[in-house]
Amino acid sequence: MVPTNRTLIASAIIATSLLAACGDSSSKSNVTTDKAVTTPVNSFKTVACKSMLPSAKVALLTEGASCGYLTVPEKHALYGQTASDKKIEIAVLKLASTSTNKQADPVVYLQGGPGGSASSSIAQVIKTATFINDRDVYLVDQRGTGYSKPALLCTEFDEAGTPDQVQACKARLENSGVDLNAYHSVHNAMDIIQLRTALKISQWNLYGISYGTRLATTIMREK
Repeated sequence: MVPTNRTLIASAIIATSLLAACGDSSSKSNVTTDKAVTTPVNSFKTVACKSMLPSAKVALLTEGASCGYLTVPEKHALYGQTASDKKIEIAVLKLASTSTNKQADPVVYLQGGPGGSASSSIAQVIKTATFINDRDVYLVDQRGTGYSKPALLCTEFDEAGTPDQVQACKARLENSGVDLNAYHSVHNAMDIIQLRTALKISQWNLYGISYGTRLATTIMREK
């Protein structure tokens, strides 16, 4: 089981120092993505859902659901910089529509937080049936969250940590090779943009919750 709360806390801690620059691009260049140095879309690999999700979540999936990982650079080609050689994997879960006459344009569910795991909302999406009555729904665990790799979990504490525990978490992640500067809204948006291209989806609908609305506007700006 993914410890969602810890993920949320870890990402919120990182966001305190790193995400401020993502909402206002005026602190950087007006041009975010450098098309000249943007690397081609990396591979999307389909995997058995049972290899990604615990059995309790697999049992919830709609017929025709599928799972996979999108491989992307840890740092995309932004602000005139080339993409990093290091790769990370974004976990993607497709809940197949329950309609026999579904619409062609699916919904992408963008979780809030920042740091929330979209895959934790499987039961909610299926129970409410707001979207899957008409469309496929993609649940994407944003970089650093859920079943994406790496998952930035603070194992040093549970619901809340002391300043020393927070620093210990940050130090451990950095010492493991994680570049925390790569975990912000613009890199996050580039993952989603590359996913649509990799899946060859001409049009889809972004649905954001809380921070997910900010991510959605960043995706629309960068696409």
